Amino acid sequence: MKRLALFVALFIVLAGGGIWYGVRSSGVTMHDVGALWRLPVITLVVLGVLCVLFYVADMFRYRFVGRAVGEHVSWRAALDATIANFFFSWITPGAALGAPAAIVMLGRRGVPWDAAALIAFGKSLTGTAVLILLAFLVLALGLGPDLDGRILAVFTTGIGVVAAMLLVPIVGAIWPAASLRTIARLEIWLLARKRGHKLSARFCAGLRSAVERLAKLRTGGKLILLLILLAHLADLGVLVAIATLLAHAFGATSIPQAIGISTVYAAFTYVAPTPGGAGISEAVGPAFYGSILNPHDAVLVVLLFRALTFYLHILVGIVYLGIVGGTRQILERKKTA
Repeated sequence: MKRLALFVALFIVLAGGGIWYGVRSSGVTMHDVGALWRLPVITLVVLGVLCVLFYVADMFRYRFVGRAVGEHVSWRAALDATIANFFFSWITPGAALGAPAAIVMLGRRGVPWDAAALIAFGKSLTGTAVLILLAFLVLALGLGPDLDGRILAVFTTGIGVVAAMLLVPIVGAIWPAASLRTIARLEIWLLARKRGHKLSARFCAGLRSAVERLAKLRTGGKLILLLILLAHLADLGVLVAIATLLAHAFGATSIPQAIGISTVYAAFTYVAPTPGGAGISEAVGPAFYGSILNPHDAVLVVLLFRALTFYLHILVGIVYLGIVGGTRQILERKKTA
């Protein structure tokens, strides 16, 4: 449990640093702490519904990916996996414990362990790929934020690394036989080098495993793949809707532009090189929303968005996992992985 406390403390320190920077540079005061509750009642109701739907949409993703591999994922198993995945993804660097947490919770609810690993892996990888592709599409259409050089460098570097990691196994899953042969040739070439044999072997083994796992999602047929895609879009749609509604509530007049900026910002929070994007995501409010909001309101929108879609998930995870258990098993699984 010491590791868990360290993860949470690291997230709090990083998020606190980002909040301090954003507040200091935008003129946000203590009076603004209750800005959320001063919004119209209808806005608060819609935000509350969207926060619940975010969990529901993620639960559908687990159930549909489960169907794709021939396994039934109960609603309770999907709920456990969703809450655990959110909690551990946001507090660990690179979301390192997100998938292991989901695997443990699915396994505890009767899903075979090998299938649980495939479900958690497939859901996470394909979902992140959809978000990144949407962000690229938004930027290509000119609906995204006008980022300065520093933020753009962090974003493009992070999204480029993640995109490369995701697209290789996804493309490989479409043509698995040819991809596995290519990986085998790559492994032979890498092992022929004088250095890095162990790293090369692990890298190729990881690629091979990813391709083989994702290829299994095709066994469910085209309909279930379409359902998985729709579930991903619904989940990301809810995430973007929360940010867009907040931006509109604080004065953004162009909904399409708010949607575009919110989509790119959501992708940024996923690829930022800190646990759950903590620190960096809180500090860049004006950089993303500055074209449609003043710096003060841009920071408030970002902080409220983070509160509803990250901090809230951590609080829910602490309470829920404390009741249903599984935390120690998740940490032990990662330690032995």
